[in-house]
Amino acid sequence: MVGAAKLSQFNPVSIRFDPPDAPDHLGSAILKTIDRGVSPKASWGPILTLVTGAVSFGILPLIFLPRRLRAVSADDRALLEYTRQWLERAPEPPVGREPRVLKVASILALIAIPATLIAVLLNPGFSFADLWAVTYRFDRLSDDETTARVRAAHATWIWFLTFAYLCHFLATWRAARVLGRQIAQLNDAFPDQQIEPARPPVILGLESLLWPLLSAPLVYFGAVWAIPMMLAGSAQRRYIRQMCAPMRASLARAIQQNVSADLSRGRMNAPATLRTACSTSTEEPATTAQS
Repeated sequence: MVGAAKLSQFNPVSIRFDPPDAPDHLGSAILKTIDRGVSPKASWGPILTLVTGAVSFGILPLIFLPRRLRAVSADDRALLEYTRQWLERAPEPPVGREPRVLKVASILALIAIPATLIAVLLNPGFSFADLWAVTYRFDRLSDDETTARVRAAHATWIWFLTFAYLCHFLATWRAARVLGRQIAQLNDAFPDQQIEPARPPVILGLESLLWPLLSAPLVYFGAVWAIPMMLAGSAQRRYIRQMCAPMRASLARAIQQNVSADLSRGRMNAPATLRTACSTSTEEPATTAQS
């Protein structure tokens, strides 16, 4: 009887465990991509561009800079497309095409390497002195040394690199236009989630015009292609620093604000750096209002 009384007084306790919110994999991936940032190797400074171009006779910057510009531009376009998909809750992101002009400089760089090798192989006696003669020493050759073949090689070297670097300069300008247009379209589609408009960098501003001044030693030795090389390097550096980096920071703030306002969004694993930056930016208006 005593045991039965104790059993009758037992009241079972039920505890309900609510499952956590479903993780938002797409939003988390976007924030992690933003937190990773743009590689510091995506653009070169003026000294590195000048020295690398000088020792390689203008070839190395033409190989590396266009490839890195294409990679950064593709990442930015994909980032905006996936953000649009996340805001629309669409099953698939829109398909964005790479501007054709971004491929031109890369294709020209691929042409320059085999063309140089073929030129060397077709001339077994070709030496470094001959290479120096048709490049930096051309203006100091005597009339007997300035043969038709030497003049043709020098003109090919000058005009090919000049055209290639001008194409890369235009590709950078085009990438900036495409990025600005994508941000404007995203803001038009979602007026409540405004992303700060990307102000196109001043491609021919005062700072960018200082770069060609550093190319004066190369121009003195006849390498006039150094001017468009420095212009292209300056444009790429300003595009990445003045458009790409601010766009990604603004994108992170817009996503965090959307998550705070829309409770139906899933759980997101935001990197610690973005959580700190976004919480600081959201607290500033409240502090201003109180003051």
